[in-house]
Amino acid sequence: MNVKKIINHLNPNILIHLAALPNPRFNESHKFDAKLLNVGITKSLVDNLDKDTHIIFTSSDVVFDGSHSFPGEDTPTSPKTYHGELKIQCENLIKEKFDKHHIIRLSTIHSNYDDNISVINKPINSYI
Repeated sequence: MNVKKIINHLNPNILIHLAALPNPRFNESHKFDAKLLNVGITKSLVDNLDKDTHIIFTSSDVVFDGSHSFPGEDTPTSPKTYHGELKIQCENLIKEKFDKHHIIRLSTIHSNYDDNISVINKPINSYI
C-alpha cells in the first residue's frame, strides 16, 4: 500500500509523524538517503493529508545552534548540522499547510547506531 491509499483508507483527524532516520550522524554521511527518508516522507504525508488534519511532528533540538541555554518556541532556529537542516525543512512543510500542528523538538531519544547520542541507550546498556 502506498501513502495515498493508506491516508485515504484511514482518513485520520490526527496524525503523529515519527518517521525519520534515527541517527543524526548517519544523516550527515548519507545525505541523499537522509533527505529522501526525512523530507521525502514528510512531503508525502503533507501532500496526501487533508489540510484540516491535526499533525504532531517529532523534530529535534538540533534545529538550534546551542547559543541559547533554554531555547523556547520563539527562539530562532539556526541548525549547525544537515540533520538539523532537514528537520527545519520538515517543520516548514508542516507549518505551510496545517493550521493545527504541534512540533515537538526532542533530543535524540534512541539510536540504532550510536549509544553516545541517545538519551536512553546508554542507561539501558549499562544494565545489560
